[in-house]
Amino acid sequence: MLRSKTHPFPELLTARLKLRALEAADLEWLFQLRSDPLVAKFTGRKLDQNKKATESYYHKIQAGIKNNQWIYWAIQQKDSKALIGTICLWNFDEEKQRADLGYELLPAFQKKGLMTEAVQAVVPFSFNFLGLKQLFAVTNPANIASCKLLEKSGFEQDFSFKEADLDEQGKEIPLTLFIRTDSN
Repeated sequence: MLRSKTHPFPELLTARLKLRALEAADLEWLFQLRSDPLVAKFTGRKLDQNKKATESYYHKIQAGIKNNQWIYWAIQQKDSKALIGTICLWNFDEEKQRADLGYELLPAFQKKGLMTEAVQAVVPFSFNFLGLKQLFAVTNPANIASCKLLEKSGFEQDFSFKEADLDEQGKEIPLTLFIRTDSN
């Protein structure tokens, strides 16, 4: 049986980062993240066109946390209160003891090992505290940095996975599945 995921909200610390609950004070940073075309480049996700869209997304996230549906962390550097990205666990399957991992980071903070640090904090939390047995991550194979991050974090590509997503124009976006199984 999986433990409660969000009550109290799990704060995680790494050498350089604090993974904490998303707050209303983060809305401006969250808007920057969700409206940045480089962040969404490989996702096909519609960019937030205004702060009202981001605020609606924020309320959706908060409702899901309240209902113990997902864990959605704001990522900040320890020496700053500014949100630089997010990382989440969602699509929990209690019976099979697994969940999906998702993440995004503002471009100014990419290629510094920060997301690797965040993922490497969330993975042991998922297995050791939540009792999950597997984590899944889906990414676009053209997103080389994301693929390398997952491999570096112990995920293995599932070559049998043959699915795609659609962008706003209906164009197919290829997807690659990575899986990490608890070794305990």
